[in-house]
Amino acid sequence: MRQQMLAAEQGEITILLGDNAAQNLQASLMHAAALKASGQFESIVYINLPFSRKKFTLAARQAFGNGVSDALDIHHLMGGRLYNSIHYLQQRLRNPERTAIIINSWELASSCYQYREALIFKLHEISAALGVTVFVYAMSKPEKVEAGCMNRTGLGKLAVAADAVIALRDEEKAEESLEMMESEEHTTIESASQEGSFEVIDNIINLPQRKEVPGENENLVARNSNDLAHANGHLNRKERRRVHRLATVGHV
Repeated sequence: MRQQMLAAEQGEITILLGDNAAQNLQASLMHAAALKASGQFESIVYINLPFSRKKFTLAARQAFGNGVSDALDIHHLMGGRLYNSIHYLQQRLRNPERTAIIINSWELASSCYQYREALIFKLHEISAALGVTVFVYAMSKPEKVEAGCMNRTGLGKLAVAADAVIALRDEEKAEESLEMMESEEHTTIESASQEGSFEVIDNIINLPQRKEVPGENENLVARNSNDLAHANGHLNRKERRRVHRLATVGHV
């Protein structure tokens, strides 16, 4: 699950924006599973607004297996009066500060403007006064929603009460980019390692050959035999012959 979702402030309202209700369903269930695994909350209340019980249960089993009923406190509400249900849930909270409420999707939470306004103030009340953490999944355009600012495209005052707004599309793109970068880095390292091995082999096999100068070896041999020091007075052959002649003449 995305780290930004898990890092959302406890006791605050966070708005999460997807392209459609189906995408929000998958993202919100994965979110709920991650919250459960994190151990941050004793109770996770999931409010399903757009889907039938059957469709929701099939999707939930993919995220939780058959233990979905043990992991979540699930409520299926189809009447557009979520305000009444939140008011009822408020009376049952045992540990508000360790309770998270996930709502999917905001567009079907209220059947009229009056219910929507009442719901916004109730969510603000349970988060700000009681410390309940609220996650609201909606389908507004991310560029038109800003935390702390009035929204004119459906979220209204909820955006004012929200601590953060997360665009699911941006999160997915960021994850894809990260995966691509990691894949490219791995490929580059492998390629560099292989190329490095070939370079070493090339350096061993194709060592630069020193060009020979004509007559160089002959001169070297001559110097080795004529110019090197010898034990008998360090004389070369010519000097030894001269000394020999002088010695012979001296004895005559």
